[in-house]
Amino acid sequence: PGYDPEGVFTLLIPNLNIPEPEGRATWVRELRQRLSALPGVTAVAAVNPLPLDGGVANARWGTEAALADPSLFRQANLHVVQPGYFEAMKIKLVSGRTLLRSDNEDQALDVAVVDQKFAARVFGQENPLGAQILVDHFNEKTFSLERIPVTIVGVVANVRSYSLAEEGRETIYHPYVFQSFLPLTFVIRTAIEPAGLMAQIRSEVDALDKDVPVADLATLESWVTEAMAQTR
Repeated sequence: PGYDPEGVFTLLIPNLNIPEPEGRATWVRELRQRLSALPGVTAVAAVNPLPLDGGVANARWGTEAALADPSLFRQANLHVVQPGYFEAMKIKLVSGRTLLRSDNEDQALDVAVVDQKFAARVFGQENPLGAQILVDHFNEKTFSLERIPVTIVGVVANVRSYSLAEEGRETIYHPYVFQSFLPLTFVIRTAIEPAGLMAQIRSEVDALDKDVPVADLATLESWVTEAMAQTR
C-alpha cells in the first residue's frame, strides 16, 4: 500500500470538545508525548483520514494561472498529518524533506508535502521543491474559505489511501493545524506486539480526559487485511 503496516496500532479520537484550535493542538501534542513514552513505542503521529479507513478528504488547489481562469483549479486527495507521520508509517521520502514541528505551529499554514503522482502530473520533469500552489483552506474562526499559497517542501512515495485496487488521485499532505477541527487517528509504531499496548493506550487518553471518546483501536495490518478482502 505504500507504507509498512507491521507493528503499528491505530487509535481514533473522533471528537475533542475543545473550541479553540490552540487548545486542541495542545491536547493532541500532549497525548502524542504520552503515547511516545510507552514501553516499546518507537514512533507516534496522527493523520486524517487514515489510509484505507474509508474516509475521503479533498483539496481544491491551483497555480497562479487559476486565479485568472478558475476552471484550472483541480481536486486532489488531502491528508492532514502531524510531523513524524511519514516516519511512523515508513512512507518513503523521495526528495526534499518531511514536515517539521515548526510547520505545525499555529498559523504556520505555508507548506505542503505532495506525492510522486502529484509531482509528475503538475511539474513533469521539473523540480517541484520550492514551487508554490494555491490551496483552499477553511478558516474556522471566520467560518469562511481562504485561498492560501503553500510551498512544496517534499515529495513522498505514492500511497493507496482509498483502495488497494486503484492508485487514486494525486495527494497533498498538510500539517495538522491546517484543519485542526477534524477527527484524528493516531498511528503508534511499536517494537513489541501492538495488541499488548491497548490497555495502556486507553489509560493515557483517560489521564488527559476521561470523557474523550476513543474508537478504532486496531492494528494497521487489520485495516490492510480488510481492504484486501474488498478487492476479492
